[in-house]
Amino acid sequence: MEQKMVGIIGGMGPYASSAFVNTVYERNLISCKEQEGPRLVLYSDPSLPDRTSTLQSGESSALVAKLESICRQLEKIDVDYLIMACVTAHSFLDELPPSLMPRVINLISIIQSEVQLSSKRYLLLATEGSYRNKSLTGPNIIHPSEHHQHEIHQIAYSLKTAGEQHPMINHMFSRIQELVLLYKADGWISGCTEFHLLSRYAYSRKDKRRFHIVDPLMVLANNWKQLENYTKGGGVLHERVQFCGA
Repeated sequence: MEQKMVGIIGGMGPYASSAFVNTVYERNLISCKEQEGPRLVLYSDPSLPDRTSTLQSGESSALVAKLESICRQLEKIDVDYLIMACVTAHSFLDELPPSLMPRVINLISIIQSEVQLSSKRYLLLATEGSYRNKSLTGPNIIHPSEHHQHEIHQIAYSLKTAGEQHPMINHMFSRIQELVLLYKADGWISGCTEFHLLSRYAYSRKDKRRFHIVDPLMVLANNWKQLENYTKGGGVLHERVQFCGA
């Protein structure tokens, strides 16, 4: 049976969404033929207005119009599902036409479901926009101090321009580990898709120390053939993200 076509709204930032495509194929081409691999299209548009700045200004019309335009263009090529590869942009989902929602896979809902099923405590890694919008809260979710929120925001924005191959990624990864320990957390939540780059980096390392990571993009890549369970009304698969490290 032919696989569903998935539209990925990327470019927020470009490295994160392109790395997500790599993760999808790395996780799904291991035991199948090329012709049986995932069907997807990445619409990468870095010109989308900055999401944190948009939240701070309260002027969302330009961003929402751009997001709707991309969704409509992807609809024209008959995509079955839409993945918006930016957690902060999910703050504007309610402003998009309701007719689009059945196709949209909500990353925030995936994170919330994963955290609720766990007894672990997670440090939230997000943009300042997401921290202030409080889209991710709960007894197991630790919000860092404003000082550390700003530092984490800056790490996310450094990843936007540096990518996962940059020599500084090891320093960034080490700093996040330090913050997780400082806040006595068991791991972290990738509440900004830039941190998918750090999730990939964590999986590639052979450290003895392990941290639990809730990364919605990794969850989707690991469960690609069951994406219908992540759309509105379909519920969320209760499948744990494997914790990273050795």
